[in-house]
Amino acid sequence: MGQVDLLVNAAKVDDKSTVNADRKLTGLGANYNLSKTTRAYYRYDKINYNTNSTSGINQTRNAVGLSMSF
Repeated sequence: MGQVDLLVNAAKVDDKSTVNADRKLTGLGANYNLSKTTRAYYRYDKINYNTNSTSGINQTRNAVGLSMSF
């Protein structure tokens, strides 16, 4: 898409142990390419650590940054 790269990520773990704590991750992101070696980025992740429980632990992460490669 030119200067912008869009990212989507999804993962799911089916826990077969006696705890049965299934987990699910959904992520979105975007890179804005400033040059061939520099980009600004944004990431969003939502993680559910126990989808089988009504009291499952949810975590949301946001990241913003600047990345350079050499």
